[in-house]
Amino acid sequence: MVYLSRACRFSSILALATTLAACAAPIAPADDVPDGSAALDASSTDGALDVTQERSDAAPDVLPDAAPDVTPPPDSAVLCGLCEAYAPPAIVGRLDSMELRELSGLASSERHRGVLWGHNDSGDSARIFALSSTGVRRSTVTIQGAGAVDWEDIALGPCPDTGHCIMIADVGDNGRVRAGVQLYRVREPSEITDTMSLTAERIEVRYPSGAMNCESLVLDPRDATRGYLIEKVDRGAARVFSVTLPPAAGTATATLLTSLRGVDAQEITAADAHPCQNAVIVRTYADIFEFRAAAGQTLAQAFAATPTTITAPREIQGEAIAYARDGQSFFTSSEGTFAPFSRVGCR
Repeated sequence: MVYLSRACRFSSILALATTLAACAAPIAPADDVPDGSAALDASSTDGALDVTQERSDAAPDVLPDAAPDVTPPPDSAVLCGLCEAYAPPAIVGRLDSMELRELSGLASSERHRGVLWGHNDSGDSARIFALSSTGVRRSTVTIQGAGAVDWEDIALGPCPDTGHCIMIADVGDNGRVRAGVQLYRVREPSEITDTMSLTAERIEVRYPSGAMNCESLVLDPRDATRGYLIEKVDRGAARVFSVTLPPAAGTATATLLTSLRGVDAQEITAADAHPCQNAVIVRTYADIFEFRAAAGQTLAQAFAATPTTITAPREIQGEAIAYARDGQSFFTSSEGTFAPFSRVGCR
C-alpha cells in the first residue's frame, strides 16, 4: 500500500502530479529495516577462524597460519606443563570422514593451534590428515616419495634446520619379516588446505637383532637427532630403541635403550613425548601409562621410570594418542569409521 503525507493530501490539484512523485515512496515497516549487523560478511569479523569448530559448507578451505616457519616461542614458559592428576576421559567429537576408517596415529600441530595430524593403518595410501580437536577432517595430504607398508604412528619434532617436521613411522611388522622399516619426514606446512601434497625424506631404519613389530614413535621435542621406537609384544616387557636421525634422507641403526616397566604382557599401540617436560605417554588397547623422568633427567631416562596409570577411554581398538600442545591434556581415538574422539584433561 502507498501512504501519502498530510502535505500531499492538501496540495492543490494543479500541483498534484508533481507532489505525488515526491511523496509516493513506500514506507517500510520498522521490522523490515536492516539493522546493519545482519549484512556483515563472515570475512569482516575480527577473530581468526577457530579450527576447533565443526566444519560447515561455508567454512574456508585455508586455515590461519598460527606461527612463522621457525621454532615458536616456548608456550611452556607460561602455559605448558604436566597435570598433577588427570580427569576422567570425555568424548569431544567423532571422526567425521569416511576416509578415516582406521586411525592409527595422532600428533599435535606446532604451527596450527587446535589441529592434530593423523593417519590410517595399513591398507591405505601414503597420506595423512589434518584434524580439528574434535575429530573433524580439515585436510587430506598426499605424501610424495613415501611408501605405505604398515603405517603405525606419527609424531612432531624439530626439523634438522629450523621449524617443525612431521614424521610418519612405517614400522608395523606383525610377521616380523621386514629387514628394515622406514621413517618419513616432511616439514609441517604453513597453510592447511582441503587437499595438499608434501614431499618426504626417507630414513631407513634397521634393528640390531633382526625384525620386530612396532607401533609407537616418540620424537624428542628439543633434539632433532633423537627418536625412539617401542616394541609391540603380547608377553614380557616391551623394548625401547633409540634412533639417531640423520639430517637428510639416509639410514639409521636403532640401538637398545631399555625395557619398559609396569606394562608387561600388554600390546603398546601408540606413544608421544610431552611438549615441554621429560615425560612420555604410552597406550595399549585397554590402558594408558605416563612415564616421567625425575628432575634433572633426560627424556631418554623417562623410559626407565615407573609409570602412572591413567584411566583410558573405552575404545574398540585404540591405536592413537597425542598430548595437546600445552601438555595439559591429551587426545585419543580408535580404529573404526566415525570412531569417538576423546580428550583427557587435568583434574
